[in-house]
Amino acid sequence: MRNFSLEPAGNGADAICAALRVAGVDPVFGLPGTQTVAYFSGDGPTQAARCYANAVTVLERMIERGITPEVLTDQTSAHDPLNGYVPVEYTHEQAAKARAADPADYTRRSMASMERHVRAMVELQKRGAITFDYGNNIRQRARENGFKDAFAFPGFVPAFIRPQFCLGRGPFRWCALSGDPRDIYVTDYEMLKLFPKDKTGSELGTGHSAFGTRGSYTDRLHDWILGCHKHPESLLAGDFDKCEPRFGFQGLPARICWLGLGERDKAGLMLNDLVRTRKVKAPIVIGRDHLDCGSVASPNRETEAMKDGTDAVSDWALLNFAVNIAGGASWVSFHHGGGVGIGYSQHAGQVIVADGTDAAAARLKRVLTNDPMMGVFRHADAGYEEARECAERLGVDIPMA
Repeated sequence: MRNFSLEPAGNGADAICAALRVAGVDPVFGLPGTQTVAYFSGDGPTQAARCYANAVTVLERMIERGITPEVLTDQTSAHDPLNGYVPVEYTHEQAAKARAADPADYTRRSMASMERHVRAMVELQKRGAITFDYGNNIRQRARENGFKDAFAFPGFVPAFIRPQFCLGRGPFRWCALSGDPRDIYVTDYEMLKLFPKDKTGSELGTGHSAFGTRGSYTDRLHDWILGCHKHPESLLAGDFDKCEPRFGFQGLPARICWLGLGERDKAGLMLNDLVRTRKVKAPIVIGRDHLDCGSVASPNRETEAMKDGTDAVSDWALLNFAVNIAGGASWVSFHHGGGVGIGYSQHAGQVIVADGTDAAAARLKRVLTNDPMMGVFRHADAGYEEARECAERLGVDIPMA
């Protein structure tokens, strides 16, 4: 399956078609005698397919046929066995009726399907697939249903992401309140200028994971932003009238990338300056995700397999909540259960508005420094050398380290 990815989709053909219409992708084939329809997207040697099928059916059929993917994960909403998961014996339409008719029986069937789902993933891992949990708690559900080896494969954070968390790095989102896509193109252009490519990989750190090390972070940031554009050459030329999104915006135009300590505050101040100088038409709102470096306690996801065993310690999420209030964020929230279900996580969120004023600039500087700094604190305290080195490089005083 080299240069080809397959995503089983359990949310129904209508939802798939709606997403594909945005991306401009058409269905190309169906598998006779099944509920499976596949869709291709991408040009040249690398393609992706999305199929309408139950993931359990697909994985078990791959095992029967001796097909082992290079990489395997799961993104079903397993944290909610009633409303977020479709048992293998139901179609999407049948599931809707069964869910309403007998919720307890439906939940039991979901849990049984999750056990089969994870068992198949573990088998494919044994056959050589790089297998990881995307973070929706399916391993926990499988264990609860009797599969003792459900945690044989790791979550994506300990497998790939934690070195980024040690640098205070995590999701950085911004949204154009004007509703004009041009404002996002302007911010993309300025973001590329703010963080120029660094071929040495020394400035912002290199990426390292089970897939190895490749290139500087700013190289990949440029690839990411340019990859969001249908005509990247127009963005590089600053010709915003000719820019188009590679995938259509849904709702207000927005962008996301990953930035860390010493980067988020610079980006926030740059966005505020664009508002101040009226290079964009309206304020920019900046947020992130409940998945972040220092705002979460989630032992089956963000804080899985912490070096010091503090997987379930919620102090850091609560401290992050308090720090963002003190820093002056526009909206600070505290949540329970994001992604993995109630009882399995606590996390703080923050949003801050760049309205072009000096007062906003001061708040942006504080919030977008302190928020990622909590991630560096949290990982340095847990004994991660990458976090301690980051703190030393950026002049962050951490007495307990």
